[in-house]
Amino acid sequence: MQAPEIMPRGIISGAIEELKNNKSIDWHDLYEMKDAFEVSISALTTRLKQLKLIYIDEKNKKIYSSEEAAKGFISMF
Repeated sequence: MQAPEIMPRGIISGAIEELKNNKSIDWHDLYEMKDAFEVSISALTTRLKQLKLIYIDEKNKKIYSSEEAAKGFISMF
């Protein structure tokens, strides 16, 4: 099966948005999500990045809501 079939955009984006509304996303959240979708952490993070739902800084492995957030360019608009 392909990622879009296992992790449909609507379902996965809803899960991430719910997490974002409650707090910042951490690795524990992603590991719980991977178990729920029954996929590897690599498959999950690839899909989330593909959908631009998260950004992971490759240097420190910190998770951000977007690349702009990681670089400190969040707009108020």
